[in-house]
Amino acid sequence: MRVRCLVSVLVVSWTALGLLGCRITIPLPPLPNGGGDGSPPGGGGDDGGDRVPVVSLQASNTTPQLNEQVVLQCSIVSGGNGSARFAFQPTSGRLIVNANTGRATFIVTETDLSISFQFTCTAENDAGLSDPSSEVVITPSAAP
Repeated sequence: MRVRCLVSVLVVSWTALGLLGCRITIPLPPLPNGGGDGSPPGGGGDDGGDRVPVVSLQASNTTPQLNEQVVLQCSIVSGGNGSARFAFQPTSGRLIVNANTGRATFIVTETDLSISFQFTCTAENDAGLSDPSSEVVITPSAAP
């Protein structure tokens, strides 16, 4: 027996619809100014997985010497507690990047002693791509 779920304006009870096997779904629009709990509009708490991440970049050493390794760590500081993919700018063959952990490394060579490097990072999740982090400047120096 197949029951068709049509709702009559005159006599309908939720119990009767449920007993007939009708699935009742009432879509509700998001609240215009958040959920009343301090969350942003359209919010739903701070699970972070549905928001574009905000990132921060830190370097292990901004004035490394010859043959020293520099570690750049890109971290999500808000939004995006779920999985994210990290990228470093500028992209170059010098950096060894782990896009899953947000870690990049390079070793200072002799040709690096006369230049400075400027790096930023971004993270991307299902909600979108972050703005770039603040710039970190690496200036290799000769041994003292």
